[in-house]
Amino acid sequence: MEKCIAIVGASFRFPGSPNNSIWNNLVENKDLVTHVEEGRWSFDAYQHPDKKHPGTSYTFAAGSIGDVSGFDASFFGISPREASLIDPQQRILLELACVAASPAERAL
Repeated sequence: MEKCIAIVGASFRFPGSPNNSIWNNLVENKDLVTHVEEGRWSFDAYQHPDKKHPGTSYTFAAGSIGDVSGFDASFFGISPREASLIDPQQRILLELACVAASPAERAL
């Protein structure tokens, strides 16, 4: 007899929501989209009112999740050199997958 199991978990990060406090932001109807941080790139060099103009932007609105440099490479068995080459989105995916799976691990 085969048994089917489901490992269910959830994990997320939202802009402007430290400690993933998204519920309070939703209840308060907060707009979590902000502007790109000063110094990230030159607004004067890239701003153009025509959104079809190549190589430019007509807006600098962003849904930033903040500092993503806190990745613990050793936890995942990744060398610091290799971690520096991994796309930040992939590092976040690893972290969120681990958080999502951890309740299932405790249930076993």
